Amino acid sequence: MPITEIRSAQIKDGEISPSDIANGAVTNAKLANMTGPSIKGVNAGTGSPMDLTPSQVIAMLGISSLSKATSTEVAAGTDDTKYVTALALKNSHNVPSVAPGTTGNILTSNGTDWVSTTPAASGSVVVPALFERDVRIMGGSSTNATSRRTVVLTSSISTMVINIGGTIYTLPVSQSKDLNTSGNWDTATYATAANRAGKDFYVYACLPTSGIVADIILSANTTTPSSMPSGATPSATNTRKIGGFHCLCLSAGTLTPTQTRANSYYYGIGNVVAPVTSNGYQYRCTVAGTTAASVPAFGPIGGNTIDGTLKWTTELIHPLSGYLTGDILPASVWDLKWKPKNITPEGMVYSAWTNIWVDIYPADSTYTSTYSTGSGALISTNWMSFVDGFGGLGKRLLRDQEFQIIAAGTNEQTSISGAAYVTSRGAHVDTASRRMISNIGCEDCTGLINQWIDEQTFNYSTVGGWAYLTTEGSKGQMYMQNSVADMKISAGGGFSSAASCGSRSRQMSSTRWGTSSDRGGRACVDSI
Repeated sequence: MPITEIRSAQIKDGEISPSDIANGAVTNAKLANMTGPSIKGVNAGTGSPMDLTPSQVIAMLGISSLSKATSTEVAAGTDDTKYVTALALKNSHNVPSVAPGTTGNILTSNGTDWVSTTPAASGSVVVPALFERDVRIMGGSSTNATSRRTVVLTSSISTMVINIGGTIYTLPVSQSKDLNTSGNWDTATYATAANRAGKDFYVYACLPTSGIVADIILSANTTTPSSMPSGATPSATNTRKIGGFHCLCLSAGTLTPTQTRANSYYYGIGNVVAPVTSNGYQYRCTVAGTTAASVPAFGPIGGNTIDGTLKWTTELIHPLSGYLTGDILPASVWDLKWKPKNITPEGMVYSAWTNIWVDIYPADSTYTSTYSTGSGALISTNWMSFVDGFGGLGKRLLRDQEFQIIAAGTNEQTSISGAAYVTSRGAHVDTASRRMISNIGCEDCTGLINQWIDEQTFNYSTVGGWAYLTTEGSKGQMYMQNSVADMKISAGGGFSSAASCGSRSRQMSSTRWGTSSDRGGRACVDSI
């Protein structure tokens, strides 16, 4: 009969050979029942499978002498040939065998034993400087009028974690503050754009009434805001300054070219055109002439292009064109992990091409960068005094290449309207009624005062012998060929020389101790 019809009682030992059974045909359920714990195997020699006991398995593995390790052996590291129990491991580390006696307590180590400790309040941390975010605080995006006055705290994919007074709080995704919304300020007057002109503002994270999401308030105060969303009295323990920004002192106006390049057309030096199809660049005429009958292949940024009998220099379209008074200068936005090194960031903007923060305005009488409509005159003094003055603030003079880059986009070959010295800083226009502002927001780079930079040259003369000259303040002497051999360089051009003004303008006829009404300075500092 077929094997599938044979009952187990009818089968005698040896009647069915292995070839009679298909591979994989016998299931676990068809095997005889076993008494546990046991393992199928052969204890010795050759024979039928049998149920092995644990002691037989241990003997087969050659570990019949295996024993438990004590807690002392575990602590001493002499348990290599023994098995370790959880109890021995616990006892070797002095872990209490029972839970802490007080509900809610936790076990902590005092260096010798484990002890029961009452945990700190929910949210407490031991990192007082904790401030983490996926993306730095930003603002003043050129997308539209609203974005230009909006500070973005977290993006759609970023969050923030802040320690405020010893307690950790969070800021979820997509958090921003429109400067024109009075509820975002501790002082509602700053919701009016004109009241923000040329001022620095700060972003404060505040303790909420409840929960773990921090409140945010904007303020002009440098230490604590005047009020908090929760209604509590602001203090250094329930608020924390986490960032800030500077607002444009005067509308930038139209800074993009008003005309496009035309074929067979005459352009003079300084004329700026845009391509017929916008590409983010503009072209400045540096050699006057008439364009060719067809459009040339323009060169990269800073490069020159011959077009008929004239020459163009390629520049970026001014990114601040259309910005209004009170809008956020994008390059001025900072936070606790994105700011100038070792100093406060007021009145400064960041230059990505040089990786430095630079003063928005020429220095005032205290060597600081502040907007002024008249008070606090521009300081005009010698090179050495600027070195000391800026050094005392943790800043320094710009280098030659740095000035050229931070001044890019400003007025070229023009001076301040009226071609006269003024004591105000910022909000100026040139003789062509164009705002005197660079791509990153630096005011008055050219056409107001020559600005000392940290460069020098040597004025060789056949007249005069070598001698020691005493420096200002009786702080040593300089051994020079004559009294005007050592020349420090200034940049930008002054109010009385419009044609020579520009981001690449340099003046090389002043000694380090020389002063004049059109000689000032602008500071910078490295980024953290």
